[in-house]
Amino acid sequence: MEVENFIKAFESTGKFLFSLFEDVNSMYAATFLLTLLLLYALILALIGRSPGFGDGKKANKYGKALAFVIALTSTFSMFRLGADRTAQEIVVRTLTTYGIFAGAVLAFLFFAILYFGLGNKEEGRWHLAIIGSGLAMAVVGFIVSLGMVQALGWLIGIIGLILYISSAGLLSEVTDKKD
Repeated sequence: MEVENFIKAFESTGKFLFSLFEDVNSMYAATFLLTLLLLYALILALIGRSPGFGDGKKANKYGKALAFVIALTSTFSMFRLGADRTAQEIVVRTLTTYGIFAGAVLAFLFFAILYFGLGNKEEGRWHLAIIGSGLAMAVVGFIVSLGMVQALGWLIGIIGLILYISSAGLLSEVTDKKD
């Protein structure tokens, strides 16, 4: 009996949360709020390093106020530019930008993991890291249905493969000449 009540409560909570995701106005509000928080955090980190608004690491109260005003103004301008558009068009336009950014960040992280993970053991490690990051970006572009990100990922991967093949050929020619 208690398990059934828990399952019913879990189902009703899930239905409520998914109904929020389906509602365009709640997604508009969530996107606005998350964009505001993201910009505030980025600007706060930068302002904290400037003299007069921070001590080099952390922003003072004037720096926090300035960061919030800049973030709020920027967020309003981003969402107000689409005043002639519907809420759904604004949300799609805004979240598509973050999807592209997420693909680029994932590609960079994949590059860093491969590059620093191979260490000094592999001579062509940056070539392999470029190939891997390109493939990661292509996969993300495919998953989120962004053709531009997918095409850019394939382009980066192919360029990395060409660099890897050409450097391997050059290395073998150099070693043959030494012998």
